[in-house]
Amino acid sequence: MQNCESILEPRVESVSGRFYEIADRLLSVESDAEWATRFAEVFLSGLHLSPSLGHNVGPAHLRLKIMTEPPPPLPANLQGFKVPGGICYTNHQSYYLEVKGSRVAVGPKDSKQVEVWLGDSAHARVTTSLITTMAYAMPAALRRIGLYDLHAAALIEPESGCCFVFAGTSRSGKTSLSLRLAASGWHYLSDDAVLISEGEKGVEARGLRRPFQTSDDSLGGCELPGLDDALGLAIPGDPEKRRLDPEILFPGQFAAAAQPAVLCFPVITGESESRLAETTKGDAMMRLIEMCPWSNYDRSSAPEHLSVLGHLVRQCKTYTLHAGRDIFDEQTSASTLLASLV
Repeated sequence: MQNCESILEPRVESVSGRFYEIADRLLSVESDAEWATRFAEVFLSGLHLSPSLGHNVGPAHLRLKIMTEPPPPLPANLQGFKVPGGICYTNHQSYYLEVKGSRVAVGPKDSKQVEVWLGDSAHARVTTSLITTMAYAMPAALRRIGLYDLHAAALIEPESGCCFVFAGTSRSGKTSLSLRLAASGWHYLSDDAVLISEGEKGVEARGLRRPFQTSDDSLGGCELPGLDDALGLAIPGDPEKRRLDPEILFPGQFAAAAQPAVLCFPVITGESESRLAETTKGDAMMRLIEMCPWSNYDRSSAPEHLSVLGHLVRQCKTYTLHAGRDIFDEQTSASTLLASLV
């Protein structure tokens, strides 16, 4: 069997490439088939990545290679554990994700390369499987260049300019909050997918996914002019949710990046009134670690990942938002409550 280094060596002599910029980092995205190139371009168009000519900026900080040929054998003596949709094999420096019939190979932090082998089975080539594979590959690539994904919404209170990060699992109310706050004039970074990184003046947050993903529950009680124009297709694999273009609903309110000042963990209570409760720094850190499993799984980048999470907690005021019915029934209730913190 081949060792880790040989697995991660380039195996395609001629590939089609594109360059993208994010947070002053340059990514080279390459593929060996036209259909894979088109799929990658469509997938990446849904993220806040800026197309670049590449040579005008300099050498790429990381290469993401997408291949349609069969992958090489896995190295020996890897440990495996289950992840949603597949299995991860690792030697604690490199890891290999077998997901939906495809493979994502991630080398050590200094390898500057992530490789994707798209499987040739019917199951591997369906849209939901391809999206799942890329949804593992892109955050892995971004972690290798110091950008760490966080399951959170992020918005900026318009009067103070204070950036709030709402970290929580699915169905914790992040999109519902995002819609109501944006409708109240808050600027938005993302409703669900944020990148955090070390900046010159502290931790920075930036939006990763362009569209919001909304459901009937998220929209209930909202009065949003232009909603029909903003709503798009159902999300593959989750027909209860639809894409929503926030630039149509909230023109001029997108913010590319901000320094978080308040970290909130929303919890839907079903009570009549919402309330805020201060959360200790230790509890906030533990919640973030639980939400960011790759801060433990990806040993190569774990020290830097945990450091950024720790700096985020120390930088922010930390709260639990016990979200009651008033937030969802009264469109300005969330803005009034949260603005009281600043």
